[in-house]
Amino acid sequence: MIPISLSIEGLYSYKDKQTIDFTPLTQAGIFGIFGKTGSGKSSVLEAISYALYGETERMNNRESRSYNMMNLQSDSLHIDFVCTSELDSHTYRCIVTGKRNKKDFNKVPSLERSCYKKEGTDWKPIAEKQAGKIITGLSYEHFKRTMIIPQGHFMEFLELSPTDRTKMMKDIFHLHNYDLYDATKTIRNKTLEELTLHKGNLQQIGELSPEELDVLRTQLTEIEKEREKTQKKREVLAKEVDALSRVADDYVDLEKNKQQLQELETQKEIFLQKEKQIQHIQYVTTHFTPLLLAETPKRTEKKQLTEKIRNISEVLAKNEETFSSVQKKFTALQTEFEEIPHKTAEIESIKHLIISKKLAEERDILTARIHKGTVYIREQEKEISALRSDISSSEKRSEEKRETQGDITVLSEKKTELDHYKLCLTQIEQARKERVAIEETRKDISQKIIATFALLGISSDSVSFDFATYSEQKKKALLDEKQEETQAIHKIHIKEEIAFLHTHLEEGKPCPVCGSTSHPDASTKQITETDSSHHEKRIKEIDAQLSDIEKQTQKLTQLLYELEQEGKKDKVISEKMHKLTIERNLCEPDEKPEIIEAQFKQYGTIQKEIEVIEKDIKTKRLTLENKEKEYTKNKVTIDDFAKKESNLQTEISVHINQCSKECIETYSDYSKEKLENRVHTRTEEIETCKTQFSKTSQHKEDLQTKIKEQQANLKLLEEQKTAIELELDKLEKQIAENLIKSPFSSLEEIHEINKNAATLIDITKELENYRYTVTTTKNRISELQKKLEHVSFSETVFEEKKKLFADIDKSYISLTEKHIQLKQEVKQYEENISKQKHLISKIETISHRLDNIQTCLNLFKSNGFVNFISTKYLHMLCDIANKQFSILTRHALQLEIEEDNSFIVRDFLNNGKIRHIKTLSGGQAFQAALSLALALAEIIHIESPVASNFFFIDEGFGSQDKESLQIVFETLQSLQKNGKTVGMISHVEELKEFIPAYISVHNHEHGSKVQTL
Repeated sequence: MIPISLSIEGLYSYKDKQTIDFTPLTQAGIFGIFGKTGSGKSSVLEAISYALYGETERMNNRESRSYNMMNLQSDSLHIDFVCTSELDSHTYRCIVTGKRNKKDFNKVPSLERSCYKKEGTDWKPIAEKQAGKIITGLSYEHFKRTMIIPQGHFMEFLELSPTDRTKMMKDIFHLHNYDLYDATKTIRNKTLEELTLHKGNLQQIGELSPEELDVLRTQLTEIEKEREKTQKKREVLAKEVDALSRVADDYVDLEKNKQQLQELETQKEIFLQKEKQIQHIQYVTTHFTPLLLAETPKRTEKKQLTEKIRNISEVLAKNEETFSSVQKKFTALQTEFEEIPHKTAEIESIKHLIISKKLAEERDILTARIHKGTVYIREQEKEISALRSDISSSEKRSEEKRETQGDITVLSEKKTELDHYKLCLTQIEQARKERVAIEETRKDISQKIIATFALLGISSDSVSFDFATYSEQKKKALLDEKQEETQAIHKIHIKEEIAFLHTHLEEGKPCPVCGSTSHPDASTKQITETDSSHHEKRIKEIDAQLSDIEKQTQKLTQLLYELEQEGKKDKVISEKMHKLTIERNLCEPDEKPEIIEAQFKQYGTIQKEIEVIEKDIKTKRLTLENKEKEYTKNKVTIDDFAKKESNLQTEISVHINQCSKECIETYSDYSKEKLENRVHTRTEEIETCKTQFSKTSQHKEDLQTKIKEQQANLKLLEEQKTAIELELDKLEKQIAENLIKSPFSSLEEIHEINKNAATLIDITKELENYRYTVTTTKNRISELQKKLEHVSFSETVFEEKKKLFADIDKSYISLTEKHIQLKQEVKQYEENISKQKHLISKIETISHRLDNIQTCLNLFKSNGFVNFISTKYLHMLCDIANKQFSILTRHALQLEIEEDNSFIVRDFLNNGKIRHIKTLSGGQAFQAALSLALALAEIIHIESPVASNFFFIDEGFGSQDKESLQIVFETLQSLQKNGKTVGMISHVEELKEFIPAYISVHNHEHGSKVQTL
């Protein structure tokens, strides 16, 4: 991320809008922001952090951040930050806005952030929550440690615990990608499942042996040979049985055909009668059927025509009678129908008269409303005038109150100073109470220390007694005494052994110590036994004293540590009291507090009175506005009513002129309802007359049409009946002539034969089938007799052959089943052996692979591999940092990493011995932190070439002497050659001589101002 510009307004000490153009600063490579303490230097970094991440280091949301970030003399806050991301080379813009609640000064709603990405000439919005990560590629926690390092956090990476430092390395360099435990575990589980599956399949196969396969193959060969021998016997017998079977079938067939022929001969007379019946049917069908078929429909048609003529004659007589009565009714209605135009004209005149009466009623209502509205408008004019006068009076009173109220800006400044002064007094008193409490605690701890000294026999009334030296001397004396007592016990034990040996040595036998067989003093030398119990008792007493000294030492160490901590607390609070006292003296108001409070209270009271008056004015103005709107509306309404009244009068005249003179004379005194009833009655009479006349006329015409149609139909039907009667006479004569010539005696006999004509085809087919069956049966008998003329056949031999074939066939089927079963078993056995070999090979391969996976899993367990990689990165970071740190410390110090990943320092001025990182001075610690920050930036750049080459430091340079500063800036200038940009914030004016470009921040009466130099 490379900053381009930053605009600030209403943030902390920045009241008016200030804009920083970073372009000339970043081009310089090294730049600074200088100003006195409290001028607003660090606010620049806070503005950038909040714009990117919505986070700041000074406070969080629980501390009313929105209120405290906003300048107390401003009603709004605005931050506009533009930068370039080195991740994607795009330009981004982050805007922060906030406004103070107008009604409550202390309420400031949450600040609103919006972020944009520049695409062409347009700014496209992006998610503000992810903006910082998108632009820098870092979380806020890592951003403030590697890119913009705020005040109080520069030493953070150096002072982090090993665990937190390792976690930070993981997050920055994405080392979580090396966490392969879960992936390896998944592979292990899948491999284990595969192994279990193969073992299960192997277990299902069971135990197999080549010997058993050989046995099965031998059995299969023997079965194949036996089956082949049986098959040959079976084929010979099958041919013999088949030949005998065919001869037996021929004898059976011959007997069946002879029996069938006998049955056919018995049916011969029946089929002769059927042949005669066929001849009669054919004669009737030829000579009588066409005539009978033609006669039947003619008789039916004649009957139908006779019935139709009778029905039409009856209907025609009725219609002629109805027509006569309808003609009379039509003549009567025609006279009444001719009076309809006169009645219609009368109805129209009455309608105009009704409309004129309705319009007259509406006109009268409007006249009354116009009168009432005119009175109401005059009353409204009076009310509006009174309200205007009242509002003018209230505005004068409000203005008079404002003139006596005073300047709120001056009062607010006085009140702010007074509140700050009171806060200082409260904090000073609180600090004083804390110091008193600390002093009491220190006295109590001192008494405990002196009491502990007394228990150890030390008569000191001062906690500054060198107890460490005393305890070491005491321990040394007791340990020396313990060693003497131990040696005394050892000597006693030796003497006891010698005495034991003297009492048990015999002349001529070897000594167990020296091996000599001669013991010259064995009988003369005596050893006095010494009791060692008092020495052992003394050793126990010494151990008890040492244990007591150790316990008291631990107790005293804890008490001295607590005393030291209380002293540090007292020092901190003392410094705080000193600062607060100076601050109190600086902000002490010129006027008495009660006067300022009275002035502020009076301002508030007058302000409330003004607010009440202005609220009343606002209410009255709203009322006035509503009344004026209502007045205008009412006036327009009355004008509309007057126009409508005039229009109604005109319409009334028009409708009166449309009425006839007779209508006005007859109905002028009628009411509107009575006139409407008259119109309704007349209209119904006209409609009834029209309807009846139309229906009667139509009925008359319909009857005339029907009568004419029926007369024509009757004539046509009678002509058709005469023609059919002539045709029937002709057919009857022809049938009689044919009957005389036929072999039949009566017409009834012909009708009976004609009924059976439908069965002619079936009888004919039945006769033909009988003749064909007789012929084929005779031919088959002759054929079989010739075939069996020279053939001999024995039923007994045939049965024996069939039984023998059945036995051999059964044996063959059994052998075939055994052959198939054995062949399948051999094939399955061979497949199982092959499958077994494959599974064993597969299981061995998977087991070996599983062992390797388990080894990897053990290595990856508990983030082991990730921590290993993180440690490697940390060592690399330390090696790169030492290049700068060695130069900055003039090759006197070097950073190293312990086994737990904590930092230590190797001191080459003290024979290369190591010491704790906290033993570094303030300036040395800054140099170490700077070296680590530069190394961290370099590794990030190595990992990701597009990562940021920009970082900002907000402290530390004041801890360096002039010579050290020169080395630091030479280091920073070397970074500039590598394309890195470094910004720094400091209140030390001497630093300006090292900086090619910088800006100065000054705190004025109207807020902080930025000046680029």
